[in-house]
Amino acid sequence: AASPSPPLGDASYQDLLSRKRDLKTQLKAYDLDFMRLHGRMPCKSEKEPIRHLYEAYNALKSHIARCDPGVRTAGGEGARVRAPRSASLSPVEPAAPANAEAGAGNDGRGRTEGDLAALRQEKAELHHHLRAYERDFSREHRRQVSSFNDIRPVAGQYRRYKDIKRAIAQLQRRAGAPAAT
Repeated sequence: AASPSPPLGDASYQDLLSRKRDLKTQLKAYDLDFMRLHGRMPCKSEKEPIRHLYEAYNALKSHIARCDPGVRTAGGEGARVRAPRSASLSPVEPAAPANAEAGAGNDGRGRTEGDLAALRQEKAELHHHLRAYERDFSREHRRQVSSFNDIRPVAGQYRRYKDIKRAIAQLQRRAGAPAAT
């Protein structure tokens, strides 16, 4: 193991993301090693030896979710000045059009409504595509999708769908709307 990490509050946003990535890599490595040894993925009880990694990963993920990189200021190592984002930490938020008025006299709700509409549309399209994949998989393999290997061809789209759902919920919380996704 490397030297101890600085406390979460002292780390830059990029450091937090890097630490999260490292933990995720360790968790995946355990699963892959287990798969190589036993020919199957581990069940929950078989992951007990790495519980501390899951706890650290979940704590870090929660801490990152509470951080808003859009309001960081220059000065901390690794921190950059960025424009505020309407759905922080979400790689799925649509970019604002180049001709959009960047908040001049705007409370942000217009952009939020546009973002929600775009995200909901993309979510619906992905949902349709992923369900079609699952139906085709079921027809071809005579069983339901049950592991990561089953969804590997569309794993990026599943990840995107999950990120979109998270972004929609966050935008709805900011707009004060109900979080039905």
